Amino acid sequence: MGAGHKALEERKSAELQIKAKHFLELFEGGGETVNGLKLKLKVDKQKLAPGENIVFTLVVCNLGGQPQELNAGDEYEGEFFKSAQCLRRLVTEGNTTVEKKPSLPRKKLGRRVPPYKVNVPAWSFLEFTVEAHVCAAEVGLHFLGSGLTHGFIVGKNQFVAAFKDLRSNQVEFSIEEPSQEKQP
Repeated sequence: MGAGHKALEERKSAELQIKAKHFLELFEGGGETVNGLKLKLKVDKQKLAPGENIVFTLVVCNLGGQPQELNAGDEYEGEFFKSAQCLRRLVTEGNTTVEKKPSLPRKKLGRRVPPYKVNVPAWSFLEFTVEAHVCAAEVGLHFLGSGLTHGFIVGKNQFVAAFKDLRSNQVEFSIEEPSQEKQP
């Protein structure tokens, strides 16, 4: 058992234990820490069928001693994290893995909307969840849509969350095709 886990067991405060548990989970997974910030992406299930929903949870953690403010949105869509604009699908093209962004319907607003700011206090974390729906489509392909995010074709089912220089860990899920039994 690591020192962090041992210290966690010795603490009496339930609130402190919950916070410490989340921090330990981040250190055991997630992407690289950049400027004190770290992203971890989780999914609520690894297998689902067409028509089912999957929930992505993105944890933004500030592992530094100073609060940090993130521009978590843009002038068109509003909340970057909550609308899943940070999700990227990983696709292998030749010998390279590329991040594919979701295609988003763009609506030009008559005026510029101020960025949505998120304050991440020092030594704390914020969680954002977004539910995505797996739609059956033609030719055996499926589409993943959530909120404002549309147009992810689900192939290898490997996803990361990306925000500026930050990348989360990879998460993977599979879509089970309904069994087609022959009818007499």
